[in-house]
Amino acid sequence: MTRFLRLLGCLVVLGCLGATAAEAQSPGQRRQQPNRGLSMPAALPDPTTSAGNLGTRLEPGAVLCRTSEELQRRQAAMVEQGPDDPATLPAGCFLVGTRTPVEVLERRGYGRTQVKTLGRSSETGWTDAYLPQR
Repeated sequence: MTRFLRLLGCLVVLGCLGATAAEAQSPGQRRQQPNRGLSMPAALPDPTTSAGNLGTRLEPGAVLCRTSEELQRRQAAMVEQGPDDPATLPAGCFLVGTRTPVEVLERRGYGRTQVKTLGRSSETGWTDAYLPQR
């Protein structure tokens, strides 16, 4: 009986050592903070964006004008009246209502960028919104 207890005790000790060694080799876990469940999977990219400009979007409230001249008129009106005045939108400009994926076509300095909206209604226009270069 004592041989059996020794063998059982050795197996328990070896099992504990093996579990400790396996836990020490697992990446990304700290001893102070145990893993409390599975992490969320990464979000899938929006299929309406092009592969070259993944993530380039106009946020709600951005201005989109049909021509570069209309955008210049809007910028001149902003200087005269103020940026928060709703009367600063010329006839060919409108505010973007929802987050809209775009493809950058041309840049003319920091304040004028020609974009093409992607998705169901594809339009080409000019904006003064900040769009980072990719």
